[in-house]
Amino acid sequence: MLPIEKVIERAKASGFDAELAAASTFVKLGFSVNHNVYYIDKDEGKGREFDIDAHYAAVDCGGTPEVTCRVFLCVEVKRTQEPFIFFSNEMSKVVEGGGGFSVLHWKKRIDGKLLTYKQLERKRPFADIKRMARSYSAFKDAREQHIKSAVLSAFKAALHKKDNINEEYSDVSHDMVIIVPLVVVDGPIYECFFAESGELTAQQVDSVVYLQNYMSESYGSQSVRVVVTTAESLPSVANSYKAWIDDLLQAIKSNVD
Repeated sequence: MLPIEKVIERAKASGFDAELAAASTFVKLGFSVNHNVYYIDKDEGKGREFDIDAHYAAVDCGGTPEVTCRVFLCVEVKRTQEPFIFFSNEMSKVVEGGGGFSVLHWKKRIDGKLLTYKQLERKRPFADIKRMARSYSAFKDAREQHIKSAVLSAFKAALHKKDNINEEYSDVSHDMVIIVPLVVVDGPIYECFFAESGELTAQQVDSVVYLQNYMSESYGSQSVRVVVTTAESLPSVANSYKAWIDDLLQAIKSNVD
């Protein structure tokens, strides 16, 4: 019989245990989890899989109005011993004012009267970031493809989810869905940027928001923010999205009432 220690050693070498650990974190926090979710890469015209589809719903359909608010986290998990480095600069208040979304979003029968912009923004995760990651590099060049594949897969999975989602509780319910491309890194993340002093500096960080600009004949021109976080910070990040969704439900309910 094969020693259990050898099986565990092989599992860790594959990196799949990092994906299992991330999925376990989501389950413990009250998310529903699907593994290895299939989607179509429209650029290549073939099916691919992303690691985890983590779903959390805040639902109040016991009376009138019926309201549902949901978040789908389209998650890719990568393990690395060498740092993933993201290069960022300060966000321009002129070009990128208003906070904006770090997510793709979809809504049904919800307008400015049911949910104001202030209410939408007040608990949005990463609403107060000062810098946006614009590029990335691995500490060793051979690993840079791991970052690229993770970011693009989460990004395309989120676009696929947005195009194919059909979240309507009923004919009269007010439904909101938030879709987040998320990369979980089981390893160190560093941010490199110019400090106020004008000197190039770097620091180890828990999370960054990366601006994925993309253009192809299949997807058109896209500019989507992808959240990148360490495995250690995943519980905090996941809880922040839960808190946002819970708050959106209460805001919609209070405005309708």
